[in-house]
Amino acid sequence: MRDFVEAAFKVVDLPWKKYVKQDPAFDRPIEPTRLVGCADKIRKTLAWKPNGNFEQLVREMVGAEVETIEKLKTETLKRKVERVRVTSHLALCDAVSSLAR
Repeated sequence: MRDFVEAAFKVVDLPWKKYVKQDPAFDRPIEPTRLVGCADKIRKTLAWKPNGNFEQLVREMVGAEVETIEKLKTETLKRKVERVRVTSHLALCDAVSSLAR
């Protein structure tokens, strides 16, 4: 997990230790030294091979999240601008209407 967190925060150039806290309540009673997966079976069975490495996968995942966040920010900003336009338009209509009376 730490490898993933370090790689993900590296993509956005932030110090992970500043944002991530470890809760000892979730530690395993006996933590194995290191857990490593092996893709030999899937390679043999399906003739599969990865197109990238771990860091590239994390970069792609984080990049997709950042892109989604940026789109949401843009959409939110557009909605706010539109509300201001509508509000300004209504205020202008009220002002013109009161002048005409």
